[in-house]
This record gives sequence, structure tokens and C-alpha cells, in this order.
Amino acid sequence: MNKFFPLKFDFSLLAGLILAFVFFTIIGTITHEFGHYLAAKYIGLDAKVHYGYTSFTIPDDFSGVVSQADRFLLTLGGPLQTIFTGVLGLFLLYINRKTIKSLEKLKTFHWIYVFYLCFGYGKPLIL
Repeated sequence: MNKFFPLKFDFSLLAGLILAFVFFTIIGTITHEFGHYLAAKYIGLDAKVHYGYTSFTIPDDFSGVVSQADRFLLTLGGPLQTIFTGVLGLFLLYINRKTIKSLEKLKTFHWIYVFYLCFGYGKPLIL
């Protein structure tokens, strides 16, 4: 069978990648919401990060003061952070491309770069 299917499985690597996938999914979601949080703080609103969403409290003295531009910034905060994370992963992979090509298998920190890239887009990117 190896003649037709010369693939070897490294089960410890597979287990580690599955755990990293779960970990980066959680971290990616929280950091995305943190982008919304930072936008709210920049505007001057009270905000609280939850796992899947960020809640905002608009004080009484802010009533009617939050403009459409502010709402747009609140909406854009999460995706901007997500894009930043994805670009960071892509950049780290790019500057290490020669080292990665020369290796027989990726080192742990190279896998972290891959997960930065994949989870920088808010949801897992299927390569």
C-alpha cells in the first residue's frame, strides 16, 4: 500500500495541531471582539468583551451623540484587528520562507505563524 499511498502520519503532530486549532479559534474570537472593545473605548463608551460579542453601554450624557461614523468605527474595530492578525501571520511566514523551505518538517513556531495567518480572518481559513 505504501507504494501507492506513501503518506506517513505523525499522530503526536496531529494531536498538537488539533489542540492548537482549538486554542487559536478561541484566541482569534476573543481578539476580534477586543478590536470592537478598543474602538468603543476610543469613542468614549463603556464596553465589555464576551466570548462571541462585545457589549457597549452608552451613558445618558452620550445620548444622541454617537454618530454614524462612530457606529461604523465600532463595527470596523473587530475586522481591522482580524486583518492585522492575518497580515502578521503572512508577514512572519514570508520572512521565514527560506528557512521553512529547507526544513523537512515545520517547527512549532512555524505552525504558530500558519495559525496566525489562518485565524487572522475571523474564522478558520481552509487552505
